[in-house]
Amino acid sequence: MVLETSKDIPSIPDFTTINIETGNEQDKGNPKSTQLRARHTVTLPIINFKDMKVEQVELIFLKYCHKFGVTPIKIYSYLVEGKKLILHRYKLNNGIAKALALVLPFFTKLEEISLSDNTLEDDSLAVIVEAAKHCPKFKSLKIMNNKPGKYFMETLYQNIYHQSRSLKCLNLKGCRTLNAQFSNLMKILKRLLDLQSLNLSDVKLNISAVQQLGNYIKDNETITKLSLSNCNLMTFKALTLVKALIKNDSICFLDLSNNNLTSENYEIASCLGILIRTHYYLMHINFSH
Repeated sequence: MVLETSKDIPSIPDFTTINIETGNEQDKGNPKSTQLRARHTVTLPIINFKDMKVEQVELIFLKYCHKFGVTPIKIYSYLVEGKKLILHRYKLNNGIAKALALVLPFFTKLEEISLSDNTLEDDSLAVIVEAAKHCPKFKSLKIMNNKPGKYFMETLYQNIYHQSRSLKCLNLKGCRTLNAQFSNLMKILKRLLDLQSLNLSDVKLNISAVQQLGNYIKDNETITKLSLSNCNLMTFKALTLVKALIKNDSICFLDLSNNNLTSENYEIASCLGILIRTHYYLMHINFSH
């Protein structure tokens, strides 16, 4: 692949970690930088992101793709009004993920990242989340059907801990690695003080995960939309969750479909009845199979 040359395209030295630096020329003495574990190594020099043109960002992205030996994508074709980056079903590999992470700070209006069905591994997701913290308006993360793990959880937790702003939407639908990391996920959720929408559908939650989620839900006051479709919520797990939902005062949209909640268990049916009768703020409930 032949790339155009430009003095505005940063060089790519080899290091042992990914190092993302942001700021402008006046900030050189005190750059914001973070380090992550990763196989390949790149550096994004100190640049004034607001002054970068589309063509320059595209060239930078192409150069990183070339560095990692991956086929580039037309990054701006998937950026909706500069606010939403939507890349679904592209089977993005580790190289593309890192190249994407290194240009995310240029998208100063970015509010949402949606990367459904890309089979992204833990390291790749961690790098993207680390880069997203440099987007001042970022508030929605949707990584359905990917593989978040320990590094992703640690990175997201640290980003929340060190920043005053929080995510308002977190969609982890179909991320089947969540049970092993559920305790870490709970730590994250408890720090997301502005979270309004949570989607854990298509994750076969075990008993421990349901108990932790129930304790979180009954005390939460910000979530208005909760999706737990097809989460294998039956018998004891279903009862634990429904009892927690009865104590919640914020949820307006609730999806518990495909969980066999309409079984002949009297106690579950009774609790569902109480939930429906007493929670007038619930605008939509889905119990269908």
